[in-house]
Amino acid sequence: MVPRWKKLAYSLASLLIASAILVGMSLFLPGKAENLGATFSVATIVVFAVSLVGWLIATPLILIINNVSGWRFWLYLGIGSSIGPILAYQGMILPFLRSYKGHYSQAPAVIVMLTISALISCIATLSYLLLLRRAQNRYAASLRREG
Repeated sequence: MVPRWKKLAYSLASLLIASAILVGMSLFLPGKAENLGATFSVATIVVFAVSLVGWLIATPLILIINNVSGWRFWLYLGIGSSIGPILAYQGMILPFLRSYKGHYSQAPAVIVMLTISALISCIATLSYLLLLRRAQNRYAASLRREG
């Protein structure tokens, strides 16, 4: 069994990996080169802060889950990947749509927010599950060698 502190370390590392990938992807968005440093700094802080909220909410699941083999891997990937879009909808999109009184559709902004949150959740969950599976396989191999 993988210790709880390792699970938390793996999940935090996967959060950092997903945030770095998403911020790295934002560098390829069209924009002016002179604002690139400021945009990168702000994007890094915002993405990490929002991701940290999702990580805190997912922490109980991280500590409870012990076996990620077989069909459980795909189940946990689906559950973990849905946390971000649900939080984005409840925390950002729903209040945004309720407060807006304009004449044009907010569908593009909503789709972008949901896509970004789904990407970060999926990448973070997948990297966490792969790290945890590798640790579990190492632990099982060490038990086989001892026994």
